[in-house]
Amino acid sequence: ASTCINYLSFKDFETDPKLLDKISEFYSLFKYASNFWYRHIHNSNEAQEYLTTLQTILRGPNSEQWINVSQVIVMERPPLSLSEIAIYYDIAWLANMLLNKVSHNLSEAFHNDCLVHSARSSPGVIKELLTHPETRRIRVTEKVVQAAAHNWSSGKEVMTLLLHERGSEMKITEEVVKTAAGNSNSGKEMMKLLLKERGGEVKITEEVIKAAAINSTDGMKVMTLLLHERGSEMKITEEVVKAAARNWMHGKKMMTLLLHE
Repeated sequence: ASTCINYLSFKDFETDPKLLDKISEFYSLFKYASNFWYRHIHNSNEAQEYLTTLQTILRGPNSEQWINVSQVIVMERPPLSLSEIAIYYDIAWLANMLLNKVSHNLSEAFHNDCLVHSARSSPGVIKELLTHPETRRIRVTEKVVQAAAHNWSSGKEVMTLLLHERGSEMKITEEVVKTAAGNSNSGKEMMKLLLKERGGEVKITEEVIKAAAINSTDGMKVMTLLLHERGSEMKITEEVVKAAARNWMHGKKMMTLLLHE
């Protein structure tokens, strides 16, 4: 951890406008350090050993450089604050430090939309946010649940956390179920979880069936699950058949499955 953090804090990286062009040839360690420095720190207690240097790379001019080089899957724009850095990179120990106000220079409140953004990421930060007294005031809205349902990489884990920690606040709406059924990577696991935990609220509407039918990667598994668990309440309408026909990867198999059932 110290090697990466100290390297990223070098003054050479503060104002070099052509740094991105020089990385491959002159700064091979910079790319690795930018992508993995925070993973070498395991908890907030360990992070306190590097407080001064962390302030340099998180709040100083160096922050822009490593953020530009790093690769974050769901980054619509560069993070503008410490809380956004914690959420976008799923740095649970940084979220913990911010929530517990460990350092005056590394202190910042989380905004009301923090649960929506963290639900799109890995489960580390959202676990901190859901359980910490400082952020328990932030409600789990439909947008939060939808974000978890849309999360293709860690959706099941995030949804499980939401159900277990704040289940009483959650509403499983048609949009949530539709989004889960259309999840291209973990649709089946997401739907299985929702049916198990909140089956009474899960309504298998035409829109939900269409979302499963057009899901080109996980749709066959989702549709098979729905037919097995809720086949008696499913109506295979013309619009559902059209959606199945538009499934570019498994259209033929999807049509066969629907016609067979």
